[in-house]
Amino acid sequence: MGGEWRACDAANAAGFSAAAFHFGRELHRTLGIPIGIVQASVGGTPAEAWTPREALRAEPTLAPMVEALDRAMNDKPMHDDLAKKLAVWETKNFHQDQANRGEKAGWARAGGGKWETMAIPQLWENAGLAIDGAVWFRREVTVPEAWVGAELALSLGAIDDFDVTYWNGERVGATGAETPQYWSAPRNYKVPGRLVKAGRNVLAVRVFDHYGGGGFAASAAQMHVRRVAGEGDEAPVPLAGSWSYKVERKLKPAVADWNSRPKLLGTDDTSSPTVLWNALVAPYAGLPIAGVIWYQGESNAERAAQYRTLFPVMIRAWRAAWSDPKLPFLFVQLPNFDDKPAKAPLGESAWADLREAQALALREPRTAMAVTLDIGEAHDIHPREKQEVGRRLALAALKLVYGRDVIASGPTFAAAVRDGKAVKVRFMNVAGGLTTSDGAPPRGFLIAGADRVWKAADARIEGAAVIVSNAEIAEPVAVRYGWGNDPGATLRNQADLPAAPFRSDDWSNVPATATAK
Repeated sequence: MGGEWRACDAANAAGFSAAAFHFGRELHRTLGIPIGIVQASVGGTPAEAWTPREALRAEPTLAPMVEALDRAMNDKPMHDDLAKKLAVWETKNFHQDQANRGEKAGWARAGGGKWETMAIPQLWENAGLAIDGAVWFRREVTVPEAWVGAELALSLGAIDDFDVTYWNGERVGATGAETPQYWSAPRNYKVPGRLVKAGRNVLAVRVFDHYGGGGFAASAAQMHVRRVAGEGDEAPVPLAGSWSYKVERKLKPAVADWNSRPKLLGTDDTSSPTVLWNALVAPYAGLPIAGVIWYQGESNAERAAQYRTLFPVMIRAWRAAWSDPKLPFLFVQLPNFDDKPAKAPLGESAWADLREAQALALREPRTAMAVTLDIGEAHDIHPREKQEVGRRLALAALKLVYGRDVIASGPTFAAAVRDGKAVKVRFMNVAGGLTTSDGAPPRGFLIAGADRVWKAADARIEGAAVIVSNAEIAEPVAVRYGWGNDPGATLRNQADLPAAPFRSDDWSNVPATATAK
């Protein structure tokens, strides 16, 4: 097995996991020892892709995943048929790019009438542009005199979804659907020396977003241009900052029926069972490590019941590969997110169900969970607040792995007891007392009677408990907290760590049982 350790400098950190970077930095600052991190990550992938074949096959409810993979791998006509069906599905569910009208109009160099400005990098939805379609971005770049006529390396980081990039009006690179994980693939293009001139140079990027968020998904450090044959200490020219933009094609945000998406299984599909374990984890199995940090779940959100089995199976399989049944495994619970709110009944949420499945993995020894219900972004499935994610993971590691006396958890549910027309919810891990993120009464609680109709609850803090009620419910029997895709939950402890979502009922499993009484 090859490979090398790289120093954590600006160039190497730019393409690294932000959560892992901040995790390592926090540990380094606290422990005063070097922290090495091996990254294995692919966006938008399910847990089964990271699980060994033997582990999936040994579990009866998961074995069909491997059987389906084997059929697809050994049946080329079936694989080709699925590929065609997937292409049809994408055409139906995603917007399709059409003529590049901006290029024909000369927008890559100048012109185009009035342009607006936007801080880059960011997804344009975060700047208030709630559309799919084609948007042009443009800025002037002044390069050092010594660079004139030299080949340049242009780095723009990830662009969601597709781009065509121009330097002084000429195409220098493009990324389309032919690129695996195109929405998160770093854009690294070469600018021919003949295009690099003294003074004003124009950099233009046409971005087409066919679904979800659109725009620049990079970090500021990833956006720069440098001379290819420059001196070792020659500083690149940064490209983050204010860019001009103009909408070429405005489309209503696409709504995809993900439940109907054909699953294209095979070693070339990063969502297929076992493939990422084989490619990115198995080669490192046995390497001496202190533990694992894990941030995943979105791609399994519609299969929370299965995740209750799958996630612990995966954890145990990793530990078996390292011959360490107590290898520390720290994971991030899904943050808040609700890009296109559905009109589901109050108290129903696929993401809440998946969070519960994640929390149930805490039954495995030497595990810990970082709650992030307060630092997601409703309209961005890749929230930018990674520093706090890393800090919370580091707190868990300091306590579980390094034996430090730190507060590593927010309030966790202990019991719910009927108290007249209210329910008294008691918590553990209150760390000096309960509070809220905004100083107002707690938000995010739901309450229901025997009819199982959930209503938003009034809540107040009383010591290490919260009193929950609703004037319309005279005989409450159950409480839920943080039970939504983006529930607006505010409870936390004095250590400024958020309360974990919970429910006192088990109604989805047992038809007529509740535990608050």
